[in-house]
Amino acid sequence: MESQPGKGSTFWFTAVFEKQCGTSAPAAAALDWPGPVKVLVADGHASSRRVASALLEACGCVPVEASTCPPR
Repeated sequence: MESQPGKGSTFWFTAVFEKQCGTSAPAAAALDWPGPVKVLVADGHASSRRVASALLEACGCVPVEASTCPPR
């Protein structure tokens, strides 16, 4: 994580996965989510927000969009 007051934060992670057998991914409804997961999609570009929100909705998440972050 990198964070600078007044400039924002950047988060990242690395994940290692084993190769899966089969040809298709499980349906989003088959994923074992603990319930509706709200995800903040903050991006200054409306088209980027729409794409990210659509992908999150396909996974069963509830995206909440913001074009800017409120000042602290």
